[in-house]
Amino acid sequence: NCTDPVDGEPCCACESCLAVEAGNSYDVFELDAASNNSVDDVRSLIDKVSLGTPGRHKVYILDEVHMLGPGASAALLKVLEEPPSHVVFVLATTDPQRLKDTIRSRTQHLQFHLLPSDTLADHVRWVADDAGIELDEDMLDAALDRGGGSARDTLSALELLASTGGEDSERID
Repeated sequence: NCTDPVDGEPCCACESCLAVEAGNSYDVFELDAASNNSVDDVRSLIDKVSLGTPGRHKVYILDEVHMLGPGASAALLKVLEEPPSHVVFVLATTDPQRLKDTIRSRTQHLQFHLLPSDTLADHVRWVADDAGIELDEDMLDAALDRGGGSARDTLSALELLASTGGEDSERID
């Protein structure tokens, strides 16, 4: 929904980009399916799907979608079979095998992989610099070790290390 994309990437400056970044976009909705996994939760989402949106697309992100109950999965399947043209569903899961085959057959499956250590190290350095965290090589190595290639786990480790002054009680040398 970016109004001024640069080489296919969002500009991060237009009204739509700023609203998404602030978490108050009328075009992007996230549902934690691990906590909201009932038929009523999915029906509530479906009731909103057909409503208009300020942007070109309305995006629904269903996190941990494999946690939906059988009835909720059936309700979701109905809207996945005939979604309004302005709606995009992003189904995120750590366990795609647990999704119903009928849902999987109606979606594109994009597999994400762990990041190479050098790429992740650059990202951690950038985050630390942006957050004003003093980062030495030992702290960086500890965060990378704990993260195991996962950006989320590595940043969680960085946060823990930063809050303990860089002490890594779990590291084995």
